[in-house]
Amino acid sequence: MDLILQAQQQQQQQQQQQQIDDDETGGETGSPENHRPFIPKYSMKDENLLRRVDLTSTEHVNAVFFPDEFQLGKDHWVAVPKHILGIDTDFAFVTKKMEEFRKMSAADRQREIVRWDKMQRWERNMYEDRIAILMQQRALLIAHHNNNHAAGLALSDTSGNSNSNNSNSNVLMNRMSSLKRSRDFDLVTMKPPASSPTASGVPTPTANDLYASVAQSIANYSEVPDSKRRCIRMKPPIPSRFQGDMDAQKDVPVPEFISLMNFPSLSLPDNLRCCVMCGQACPTSAAMKQSKQKMRTGSKSNAEVAFIPTQNKGLCTLCDVNVWIIASTGMEIKWCKGCKNFRCWAAFGDKGHATKCMRCRERQREKYAAQKEEKEKALVLRGREASGAKAKANNNYSDKM
Repeated sequence: MDLILQAQQQQQQQQQQQQIDDDETGGETGSPENHRPFIPKYSMKDENLLRRVDLTSTEHVNAVFFPDEFQLGKDHWVAVPKHILGIDTDFAFVTKKMEEFRKMSAADRQREIVRWDKMQRWERNMYEDRIAILMQQRALLIAHHNNNHAAGLALSDTSGNSNSNNSNSNVLMNRMSSLKRSRDFDLVTMKPPASSPTASGVPTPTANDLYASVAQSIANYSEVPDSKRRCIRMKPPIPSRFQGDMDAQKDVPVPEFISLMNFPSLSLPDNLRCCVMCGQACPTSAAMKQSKQKMRTGSKSNAEVAFIPTQNKGLCTLCDVNVWIIASTGMEIKWCKGCKNFRCWAAFGDKGHATKCMRCRERQREKYAAQKEEKEKALVLRGREASGAKAKANNNYSDKM
């Protein structure tokens, strides 16, 4: 109860301050039509408050709280996650969206929240991976500098300076590895140990410089590419089959699909979605049925329209026929339309460009054989019934004679 009262008081103070700012600056938010909802930002320590709030996200704990007329009970508030409504939406839109969300069934509400939670979790992981890539690049630069410096000292001193420098770089890389695993680290308040001075006086980048550079690169968001480059498209010419030991590799497990995606699966207006591998905006199957307009072609010589089938998990029809290489392991994978997932390329056998793996093709052959057998049995049974009916008709005719 105290936390709810604190939230209400904080909301009133924020609205009063906003009103004062609007009066001073001549803003347009003083009228009820242009009123902006108060969006408090909670930390994980406000966990008890979140348990009392309906329909709010537990991953990114930013919720939109509404005025008293939206209150359902004394201690029971209805809230909608901020990422469902969007930021800086006017009050009329929030009211309409709130009514739509309230009319949903409990299952639909939960599915909507889970879908957005997965999206935000993906964006958070992508941001963390960007930080990790930047840290790894700078760690490799420091290690390369230390190795070159150790090689220069080896001409005059062979007492193990290179091992010392290598150990220092390894310690630094281990510290950054543990740092990037932390989700809520602060690059400003951290105090990493400074590197020891070198004997030759050659300036070595310190850990403080490293972290400051990382923080600057993170602040400049445009320096980091949008693609996570987890999987790389195999460059042509592509062989007709897997070139390694097929028997040994055909049953190798493939990582989870979400860990292979290069781009998040984003829904766009006009029934478009972003392909999770190439990142291009492609129409969905529903859009292709409604309109035959060509949205995207693979090349100048290929006029086929790329779209995203319903059961393709976000892959377009140009990416599901390509062979991909996992950047971290070098494993060659391909999309199987029967398994509806990536399989090791060796699992496709001699037909490396087939749309289904050997296991699915064998299952399909068995299915077709069973269907053919059923049809033959039905034809035989139908023939027997026809011959029996004919014999019965002949007997009736002979009796009449």
